[in-house]
Amino acid sequence: MPDSEDKVVDNPTFLKHIKFFFEAIDVDHMAPRGVDLATYDGVKANATSIYSQTKSGSMPPEPERRWSQNRVKTFKNWISGGFPMGNAPAKVLKTMSSLAATARGAFRRDAENMSKEEVERLALAFRTIMERSPDHPQSYFALADIHWFPTPVNCLHHEERYNPWHRIFIDRFEAGLQSVPKCEDIKLPYWNVVRQPPAWMFQPPFDSYTLQRDAAPQYPAGTATKRHSAKKIHAEMVDRDVEGTIKGALDSPTFESFTQQIEQAHDDGHVSCGPAMQTPDIAAFDPIFWLFHCNWERMWWAWQQRHQAVSLEDFRKTLSIPDMDWLDVAPFNELKPFTETAAQAIDASQYAYEDPAASLFSALARVARGNISADQSFSIPRKARLSIRVKNIARLAISGSFEVQLLADGKRVARHAFFQGTEPKKCPSCVKRETVNVDLRANRSDMAGKKLEVRIEVLGAKGKDRVLALSEVGNPTINIRELLVAE
Repeated sequence: MPDSEDKVVDNPTFLKHIKFFFEAIDVDHMAPRGVDLATYDGVKANATSIYSQTKSGSMPPEPERRWSQNRVKTFKNWISGGFPMGNAPAKVLKTMSSLAATARGAFRRDAENMSKEEVERLALAFRTIMERSPDHPQSYFALADIHWFPTPVNCLHHEERYNPWHRIFIDRFEAGLQSVPKCEDIKLPYWNVVRQPPAWMFQPPFDSYTLQRDAAPQYPAGTATKRHSAKKIHAEMVDRDVEGTIKGALDSPTFESFTQQIEQAHDDGHVSCGPAMQTPDIAAFDPIFWLFHCNWERMWWAWQQRHQAVSLEDFRKTLSIPDMDWLDVAPFNELKPFTETAAQAIDASQYAYEDPAASLFSALARVARGNISADQSFSIPRKARLSIRVKNIARLAISGSFEVQLLADGKRVARHAFFQGTEPKKCPSCVKRETVNVDLRANRSDMAGKKLEVRIEVLGAKGKDRVLALSEVGNPTINIRELLVAE
């Protein structure tokens, strides 16, 4: 590549510049030699060798692909600068937007914007699969029970495979809707959870579902799903600052950070909806679950667009740690009961949503963080925000979802929920992570000079919350740090 097309970057970062220097052929060619060009750690570990070989022209081997002197200088600047990870560019690919604009119905719609006719057609699909026998593989009961009850418990929460598993799950349900005659091209709409759910979501058949057979002893046949009113759901979402948590997730430079924060927003969203959605037990039987989860799928899709991680190859470059067994190595990459593996769920090019990915980032403010790369300049906000981590909560001792609260002189100043089933010891994913951390954020002004305490409440499906003694959950500890804003 001539220097005229490849300008020298004085302060390059891996996510914004360096990762794009390596093509698929380079990654494949060097992998058998023990050189990993697909990840930050791999490139960093081999940086001096890469610099020497690209400078001499011995790599890449094809003359037409050899690096320009300017690119070599940029790579040298990255080494000299201390290998900064940086943040991915805010550029958003337009592929999905173009697809969405070409054909009405080829994309997943915003539930708020659906016409009366579109809602009626969706209702036909929902009603039809709800009326099918539970033994039908594409019945509502059979599809919903994949999530939690009836056993075996399959779904994966609070781990790396959370997003891949739910992507496949949503695809399966959408395929079930498409199995209904005259609905072959229907797409599952999404509910943008930062806004109040539209009225039609509280009308039959979207308002409730009645179990056709026992899901568990505590959920016998005839149990009807229940939820809060639209107004209360929205109020709970606002009080838990679900929108703020989403913004932090979308601004995350690495997949690990995105997953942790988007699942926090997901957990708060679940408990905000009320009884059936409050724990995984029968959450998927509540029809709102599907529109709710389609929105989280949209969040991951948009994050992949922004960080140019739509393909598996590019997605790997957003991983901050070299251990990728969950992505590549059986059985750690399995998404039971689905046949797909985690790696096979990464490609986002087949999806399209009504709102283009760019719309999710157009108003995205710089988000305060507790951990910022040392290569970046940063500032401390005038109105200081603190991150309070409640560490090592013994979650297996808690039956159901719970909420961690921070109190200042007895007044609640921060809260976050943790979404889990009422029988966590029977959940393989839960058992693997016996203790968990929950991060809270609060203004220093709300805490200074006041008596602070942490409270953990079990969220009762019947509205009977119970405050736990901290000794019941392993006597968790607390870490506090000030949040910074990258410039």
